[in-house]
Amino acid sequence: ANLIQAKLRDRLPAYMVPAFFEAMLEFPKLPSGKLDRKSLPTPSSNRLLSSGKAYVAPSSQTETDLAEQLASVMQTDLISVDANFFDELGADSLSIAQFVARLRKNLGVKRLSLKKVYQHPSIQQLAEMIDAQQKKSEAPSKAAKQATSESAEPSKRKEPQPAPAYEPEIAPHIASTLEYVTCGVIQLAYLIGLTWLATYALVEVYKWVNAASGVTDVFVRSLMAGSAYFVGLSMLLIAVKWVVIGRFKDNQTIPLWSLKYVRFWIARTAIRSNPLNLSRGTPLYSWYLRALGAKVGERVTFFARTPTCVDLLSIGDDTIIRQDASLNGYNVVSGHVRPGRITIGSRAYISEATVLDINAQMGDDTQLGTSSCLHENQQVPDGKIYQGSPAVETATNYNRVPHLKFSQFNRNAYTVYLIVTSILFGFPILFLIINLLASYGLDVFATSNVSGAAATLSTLLLATIGLYFAGIILELARVMIMPRLIRPFLVADKVHPLYGAQYHLARLMTAFSNSRTLSILFGDSSMIVHYLHYLGYDMKESTQTGSNFGVAQTHNSPFLCKFSRNTLVSDGLKLMNVDVSNTSFKISQITMPPDTYLGNAIHYPVGSKVGENCLIATKAMVPIDGEIREGVGLLGSPPFEIPRSVLRDQKFEHFKEPDVLKKRLRMKLTSNLWTVALYIFKIISQVFLISCMAWGTWRLFNSAELSSAALSGVLSGLGIISTLFVIFYGILFERIASRFKRMRPLYCSLYDQAFWNHERYWKMSLMTTVGLFSGTPMMSFFLRLRGMKIGKMFFDDGAGFPEPELVSVGDHCTFNAASVIQCHSLEDGTFKSDHVSVGSGCNFGVGAFVHY
Repeated sequence: ANLIQAKLRDRLPAYMVPAFFEAMLEFPKLPSGKLDRKSLPTPSSNRLLSSGKAYVAPSSQTETDLAEQLASVMQTDLISVDANFFDELGADSLSIAQFVARLRKNLGVKRLSLKKVYQHPSIQQLAEMIDAQQKKSEAPSKAAKQATSESAEPSKRKEPQPAPAYEPEIAPHIASTLEYVTCGVIQLAYLIGLTWLATYALVEVYKWVNAASGVTDVFVRSLMAGSAYFVGLSMLLIAVKWVVIGRFKDNQTIPLWSLKYVRFWIARTAIRSNPLNLSRGTPLYSWYLRALGAKVGERVTFFARTPTCVDLLSIGDDTIIRQDASLNGYNVVSGHVRPGRITIGSRAYISEATVLDINAQMGDDTQLGTSSCLHENQQVPDGKIYQGSPAVETATNYNRVPHLKFSQFNRNAYTVYLIVTSILFGFPILFLIINLLASYGLDVFATSNVSGAAATLSTLLLATIGLYFAGIILELARVMIMPRLIRPFLVADKVHPLYGAQYHLARLMTAFSNSRTLSILFGDSSMIVHYLHYLGYDMKESTQTGSNFGVAQTHNSPFLCKFSRNTLVSDGLKLMNVDVSNTSFKISQITMPPDTYLGNAIHYPVGSKVGENCLIATKAMVPIDGEIREGVGLLGSPPFEIPRSVLRDQKFEHFKEPDVLKKRLRMKLTSNLWTVALYIFKIISQVFLISCMAWGTWRLFNSAELSSAALSGVLSGLGIISTLFVIFYGILFERIASRFKRMRPLYCSLYDQAFWNHERYWKMSLMTTVGLFSGTPMMSFFLRLRGMKIGKMFFDDGAGFPEPELVSVGDHCTFNAASVIQCHSLEDGTFKSDHVSVGSGCNFGVGAFVHY
């Protein structure tokens, strides 16, 4: 027995080691081999747990029920009612979420939040709170129920009925297979047709520019052609919206996969692909929204993504809507697209990473805090500040930059500057590259025999390799040199007017210093620390963990970002150095405290009230007022405190010993270098194969005298085939990264080879082209190829699935835009992953996040 117990203590966390396992061997068991709880003897209060603490048995039915549900979640058979969920039982935020879900479903405890469980972290305390709430809710109606009972005849008295299950506001729409297939065919035909039309216009423009004589004539024609192409495409896509849908209406629903939905999807695609979306944050963008049907007041500053149901959007004067805010104007529920109004008053302030669902309203002089959500039909009264999800009233002020005197001249001048520079530099450079390729590049690959073809392919391969590494070097030069040229002229910690010279410098700093390509290349490895250091981050006090950052972190200025020791960032961190009002802005320093862990998709503001040794959970709101939080975890929005770490995550502490860590870091770097090599091979081979397809197409049609329409058909067809090839090629490399084995749940250290293999899968699975097919049946096809189990009529409006092989989804499920199913966690250097199973008929709202 002593030997068995020693082995258990060596292999399991302390809280999982049963103190009296030898006695348990004699307990009654079910046919499955599990203990039969109902037949267990009543525990005595003097029994000892593995921690050495005396066991306390349940003393009420509520305590018994709670202990049974928690034991099921924690997969144990003995729960002392006075044991702390976190310190003694090893529970974490995910297991507590499962526990709460079980209480709601199995015990009918409807109004129990995670926050309440953290405030009452034992069965004893939680049972007292639940019993007290139940008595309080029953008391007001007791007299009324008694009077009703006494007046009713005994034969007509009814037993209490359980609360009805949740029912959607509208009956689910189940499309036929014919509707589903027809919708997909029309959507694919539209994408092909739009690609051909854009290519045809480009071919005609190129022919006209190419007919010019002399450099000056080429430049002038490029300016004219570029301007015409930009304006023409913008006006065409605005017209498409009005022709196919007219005005969006909020008093009707649109059945998924119907012809009416196809019209909606075409209008949405036209709005999202309009070149005028590049003018976000300028007066030109307000004009664009008005042209689409929105009611936009004067001096509105709009940085967020373009809404879809723009006719239903109303914004008052002097309002600012910051980046990453979602105001789609529709949601998708139970097979129906549901457009709805979004009304925002004057002088409103909408922070970053916010969601305004349909029929949400914000009054005049209102604010919505960072990482907050206004649910459907929710309203913010005039002059009030709301935060959280769902948003609740608060006294926190998010509009923290003093207002400066408004300058309409600055706004207009900045808009003209953006348009002019785009036309003067963008299009001439584009046509120059096309000219060089057409005039010189293709002639190099002209050949008519087998040996010549082999030499051509060799030249093409060498050119691809050379261009890739030259591009990486140029990208490194851009992010290292250009921000340093801007830095002396950008004044920090001072309020500047919007759209002035300082504003333009700040925008250039953000544009030049962020590189998605380099973040993907160096992220999820020890190389990312050195990259960010040379970029401008203050990393002198930073501790190398080998996984300090993921592949998707951004900032406004690298020179105003400082990281201290033992910081671990999961992914999707946005350092918001810039604070903005509708008339002014300020750029400031952000210093990350030591011993900090940050989960996914966190927007970190200037002046946060987070101190040392804190855990910030995924999508949690970072507090900007109150006392400094230290030694705690922050969960939710608005955030509430949870235990900093849990007992089970200390199982891998020995990896942090200096000698072991040093050795493991070398091993991890070696593994990450192989991952980077495979990633580079994937990109180079992908570009090479697409170039081979392009060369083969050119060889096939070079001698033919094709009309502009036919040539456009060939080029657009090549573009579509290349897009599909990139998707399929990415799926192939996902399989290579996983060694053609199906992904399985993991529980290991970040310094374990199993985790390094998982990082390799992430690097290979970064595919952006698949987003082109959101809202179409093709998404189901691609996700099935990636290993995800999907039922019938699956709808994906732009969701994320980092580990699709661990996800199974039932029939008729709906995933709204920016929803995520994430099957892993990196909390405090421990990697955990597991399955997510979604039943039939489930709906995931805009921005929803589901953990394993």
